[in-house]
Amino acid sequence: NFVTTKFPIAGVTNNVISFDSSFVSRFSRWNCEASSQCLSVCLGSLRIAFAAVNANSYLQKALFPGIGYPAINASVSNLHKIYVMNPMSGTTVDEPVTYSIDVPLTSYKPTDYYKCFIRSSSSSGWTPCSSPDYAPRSGSAHFLSCSCQNTGILAVFTVAAPTPPVVPSYQEIRIAIHLSSSSSPSSAQRTTLFDRLTDATGLRASRFVAISTVDSSTVQATLRPATRVDDLANNYAIQAIQRVIGVHGGFIAYDSVKITNVTYEPIQRVLSDDGHARKIIVNVEASFTTILGTSNSTAPLVSSWTTAVVKALRISPYRVKNTIVERGVVFNFTFTLPFDEEQEPKISAEELSRMLQESVAYGE
Repeated sequence: NFVTTKFPIAGVTNNVISFDSSFVSRFSRWNCEASSQCLSVCLGSLRIAFAAVNANSYLQKALFPGIGYPAINASVSNLHKIYVMNPMSGTTVDEPVTYSIDVPLTSYKPTDYYKCFIRSSSSSGWTPCSSPDYAPRSGSAHFLSCSCQNTGILAVFTVAAPTPPVVPSYQEIRIAIHLSSSSSPSSAQRTTLFDRLTDATGLRASRFVAISTVDSSTVQATLRPATRVDDLANNYAIQAIQRVIGVHGGFIAYDSVKITNVTYEPIQRVLSDDGHARKIIVNVEASFTTILGTSNSTAPLVSSWTTAVVKALRISPYRVKNTIVERGVVFNFTFTLPFDEEQEPKISAEELSRMLQESVAYGE
């Protein structure tokens, strides 16, 4: 049972490290001394708290000389030194050792990507261990499973996200979630599915609308475009969903049902493409006096509301002109035509007006 057994390391409550069959073959009977054979080997470990590294400039320079990757400020775990020792001499066995270790994270964001790096005793730099880019939760903590070929000091760092799929940023995305189920999910089970999916991806729950059951093994939803500064754009949102369903062992949607696949397609808006600007009239259910308060001018209101529209639709402020707030309360403005210097994609005024209507309909 040795290969399937996990062992503890210093500073970690759970049993987190395991070794493969090659380790058994190497150390079940080996020449630990010139004239002696040993039937075992000693596992050594120590934990260096990241706070201690942060507070010690000499330790920082020794471990992170500032050349190459990773950077100290990208660390999201404590540092763990793993080594194998000769039980007779007490010396470190300096040779390749294959093992897997679940490193607990000290900081976690569902939208971040992670990788495990090790600094071996025979190297002056950090090299990557094999690890997934997603850290699943176990109990109250998140762990990254690292498979390493050498002993040394290891830690987990944030890394750049891979190139996301090509997905339009300004359109709604129809998502089909395929399940390992033979019976249609109930409303409560669908709720559990999306609660778990949003928790794992960091996506706002309100971005998923028009949720319905297609058949016993498929649930459909519409992903709304990003409307907040901290929202993931559609391409990164799809990437986040694909990442979590690919986690080892499968992503549990509800009960024992897993998500087996996710497919998606952009929802094209039906437009006339008339090439005209659009005058927008927004009726606000509020008292004019209440909104203005003690101010004698609507200028601050016009400025803040214009900024809100620009940020929600993620467009250039130059696309919104002739803004005015009138009694009623009515917010009038014009979506102008795309201009030459505008960044791609250049969205027509007609489509912008449709996007605003959708945003109002969904209470965004």
